[in-house]
Amino acid sequence: MIQDLLDLALGANRVLCYAGYVLLAGTLTFWCVVWPDGRRNRRLVMLALAGTKR
Repeated sequence: MIQDLLDLALGANRVLCYAGYVLLAGTLTFWCVVWPDGRRNRRLVMLALAGTKR
């Protein structure tokens, strides 16, 4: 019973980590390829950095 819960928690943690990586990579790709002028906007860069630290 305890092992099943541990496996479930570790699986959920893995899914959440991969989802975070995908969101971060998608944001960086969007900024670099689709909207290069967004990298020059200091407010957007600081907002993105604040979002990745939490």
